[in-house]
Amino acid sequence: MEVLSLQSVGFFAASIIGFFAGCLWVNGQQNIEISRLNSELKAQQSEVAKANQIIENHKQFIIRKDTLARRFCDQYFQKDGK
Repeated sequence: MEVLSLQSVGFFAASIIGFFAGCLWVNGQQNIEISRLNSELKAQQSEVAKANQIIENHKQFIIRKDTLARRFCDQYFQKDGK
């Protein structure tokens, strides 16, 4: 009877160790997936930042072009008026 009880205690201990090992393995897999998703997110954020910078550069270009055109028109029509 003692052999069965020691054997059952051994199986119980082995099942607990196996359970925790499985939990650690799942946890490790989840950490790998989280790391992969974080790197994808950083790449997407970088692309969005680049696109936003291109948009801002384009806006500034249009503003400068508009300002130059207005100055040219002002000078051109001031000469005609004199």
